[in-house]
Amino acid sequence: MKLRRKWVIVVDCAAVALLAAVAWFAAGPSPRTNPLPSESPSHTIELNGMPANSAGTYDMRDVPEPEIEIEMGTFFFSPTVVIMERGVGQILIELGNETGEEHSFTSKALGVDRVVAPLKVARFLVRIPDEPGTYLFFCRFHADQGMRGAIRVV
Repeated sequence: MKLRRKWVIVVDCAAVALLAAVAWFAAGPSPRTNPLPSESPSHTIELNGMPANSAGTYDMRDVPEPEIEIEMGTFFFSPTVVIMERGVGQILIELGNETGEEHSFTSKALGVDRVVAPLKVARFLVRIPDEPGTYLFFCRFHADQGMRGAIRVV
């Protein structure tokens, strides 16, 4: 009898774990997280005539909530390019500095200059222009090493 009871408990636990896994996979990725994994730059791209270490592009046109997480790595932003629909207004940006060095998110076109300490996170709102175009941002400490990115408004 004891063996049967233990077996029932094991089967019940396995069923609960299976249901939880199915529910988690069915829900899909959260719209608040980037579908891009943290990655090192794969190549260099050109943004308005300037070289940038590219760690991917994120298209936010189908994202219901205008917020994004941007990783600040060793001389790169991930994602490097963010595509947005015009008329968004403002977005919440969460910057995660994954390195042991200070980095900045600086953009004259977007009117922002935020410094993020090593291994820290900063969250802030940025007003996105309604005019279509490419709005550059960079790390003012490491732009010469290719730490640049852009928000493209389409």
